[in-house]
Amino acid sequence: MSSTEELGQNAIDNLQFIEEEIEASSQYFKAKPGKTYIIKMDRNDKIVPVETDRFRDAKGQPIKRYECTITHVNSARRQIWSVSKTVCLQIIAKLKEGFTVLEVTRQGSDRSTTYDIKGAQ
Repeated sequence: MSSTEELGQNAIDNLQFIEEEIEASSQYFKAKPGKTYIIKMDRNDKIVPVETDRFRDAKGQPIKRYECTITHVNSARRQIWSVSKTVCLQIIAKLKEGFTVLEVTRQGSDRSTTYDIKGAQ
């Protein structure tokens, strides 16, 4: 018998719900590597360029990041997602294609992080 069968579907659903609640409890969205998220972006919300001391270039200068407001489809929680120029361009491309619901999967960690962003709706 697998551990999934021992837990029962109600227990698994509850653990999943609590995990999603914890992840969405912060003001900022931080995707976990290998996990897929379904998020919604409102076309009326502006993507805002910001400079932060958290990210710096090789010369020590702050790197410009882009903050998007997202809504988790499953929980309706809103968070701010701070992304790089590359990820922002991926998001913009999907929005221009008419998608407002995106499937986002994070790959890697730290500086090797990439995102697979697909239009869902």
